[in-house]
Amino acid sequence: MVPTPSVNADVPSLLALTAGRLHGRTNIGADMATRIPDPHLAHINPVRVRTPQGCEECLSLGTPWVHLRLCLTCGHVGCCDSSPMRHARAHATELHPIVLSMEPGENWRWCYPHEAFV
Repeated sequence: MVPTPSVNADVPSLLALTAGRLHGRTNIGADMATRIPDPHLAHINPVRVRTPQGCEECLSLGTPWVHLRLCLTCGHVGCCDSSPMRHARAHATELHPIVLSMEPGENWRWCYPHEAFV
């Protein structure tokens, strides 16, 4: 759980508090007004979903998955960290850092190197 900064908190304290966990968020309560850009956003490309039917490796191995994540660099579909094999995380590198949730009704991206929503 992320502690809530006080109204009188100074900017360096807020930045230290949010480093790595809320990278790229637009605010923390009413205290943080600036956005910290994630340099990995430059790796996002227009992609074609390589295996729309499921996790690429789980389909080959015959293993189950829980949720799916789409690599926004190459279109690889991998299973989430709640899945037994965690293929999306295994695929993620500095060159393939950001995934998009493929779950219906979800519209978020995750940066694996920063462990943060972007």
